[in-house]
Amino acid sequence: MGCYLDIKPGSCPNSINVDSNGIVTIAIQDSSCSPDNVDIYLEQKVNGTYYILEKYEGVEPERYEYVSDFVLSPCPGTTTYTEDVYVVKFRTQDLSSGLNLDKYVDGYDNLYIEVKGDCFNGRDSVRLLSNNN
Repeated sequence: MGCYLDIKPGSCPNSINVDSNGIVTIAIQDSSCSPDNVDIYLEQKVNGTYYILEKYEGVEPERYEYVSDFVLSPCPGTTTYTEDVYVVKFRTQDLSSGLNLDKYVDGYDNLYIEVKGDCFNGRDSVRLLSNNN
């Protein structure tokens, strides 16, 4: 059920501006079901344990598509590889309001977003930014 998940493929760190009116792209490694309804969690990793800070359940993405041979490169200096993935797009403002992201812009380190579907789950680190800071 665990899978590779990449927030903002091709970027490192994975920054999300909580004030943006754009789209957040997430690549989810091939699974046997589509990501048409997912639960999203904002988590903080402390001493190797993930703690849920916020839950956003029953989220429908803006859109998604299945892509064969999608090039994944987690961060510079790491191995690049090709996988079949779902490329899923969420409105930034939906994520920001659903997960109360503006509360976590300052003073929080080791933040992760976890996405769970009917037959997959994965997480990736995230850095939160704001135009107001």
